[in-house]
Amino acid sequence: MLQLKPRKRLNKMMVYLVEDSPVIRERLRDMVLELDPGARVIEASSASEAIAGIVEMQPDLVVLDLKLAGASGLEVLRETDGKLPANRVIVFTSQASQPYRKKCMAMGAAGFFDKAQDFERVRDVVRQMSSSALAATDNGENR
Repeated sequence: MLQLKPRKRLNKMMVYLVEDSPVIRERLRDMVLELDPGARVIEASSASEAIAGIVEMQPDLVVLDLKLAGASGLEVLRETDGKLPANRVIVFTSQASQPYRKKCMAMGAAGFFDKAQDFERVRDVVRQMSSSALAATDNGENR
């Protein structure tokens, strides 16, 4: 299983959803809040909005689609590389071919998931992040 650890922070887990489809964004938001009702969920539908928000907000986890308004999710990966703690981005896309997978992983994505079949795997990543954040808080690390 993909191993991500939330960074230490004073508030709840922050998840940044970068998705052009309002329906899928809503489904992802509902899933995050179901797993961690205290999570902060931020949303973007375009690459430019996502790049600015990710750099500014420094979320614990980014769920990134490759097909976005105005540019590709690859542009988001390129522009946020080195500006976000390592292994904080997972790609969740319907463009789940092997060349895209290889490119995204080479650009620093921690995971690459197919929208058609991997929603539960994305749920597992969010659950892991939420559990790690809760354990860190319980151990006094986030206080």
